[in-house]
Amino acid sequence: MVKIRTIGAFRVFFYSNEHEPEHVHVARDNGEVKIELFTANGKPKLVEAVGMKRSDIRRAMKIVAENRDEFFEAWRAYFG
Repeated sequence: MVKIRTIGAFRVFFYSNEHEPEHVHVARDNGEVKIELFTANGKPKLVEAVGMKRSDIRRAMKIVAENRDEFFEAWRAYFG
């Protein structure tokens, strides 16, 4: 796991064996979401959610939307 950043109780990361499309995982407590960074409509897209409350999913989506460029740069720096 490659940690990008912690924002409040949310940990943003990707796994070292990831694949495109560019995405991040956001975890809190025992829950985790996978969010694609760039989609056709220009907004992040929720791909998968496991064990996370809806309110936490909304917050995770907001975190990714607000920090997408930073997360994308981290992806590119790691994977090339």
